[in-house]
Amino acid sequence: MNKSQFIQAVSKEADVSKSEAKSLVEAFERVVVSTVQTGEAITLTGFCKFARKDIAARPRRKGRNPFTGEEQWFEARPASKGVRITALKSFKDTVARRKAKRR
Repeated sequence: MNKSQFIQAVSKEADVSKSEAKSLVEAFERVVVSTVQTGEAITLTGFCKFARKDIAARPRRKGRNPFTGEEQWFEARPASKGVRITALKSFKDTVARRKAKRR
């Protein structure tokens, strides 16, 4: 499903016009992006979690080519930022049709 198909499905499910659904979806995208950019995580209970991930720097290091056995140097990697989107348990259970364990 692409974005326009998603907007059409939201429009039908929420019983609103396509233009209203499009503005809602785009507003959702803007809020998620701007919030995660600040470093704050967003958790949509029962659905997913959006979070920024800090990737540590890696120093230059010596290694070995597995094919030739020759030693070589691997370049350093600077610290960077990434994004992690995690599906939460109830979403995974619903999609996979697994029954939740009862305690």
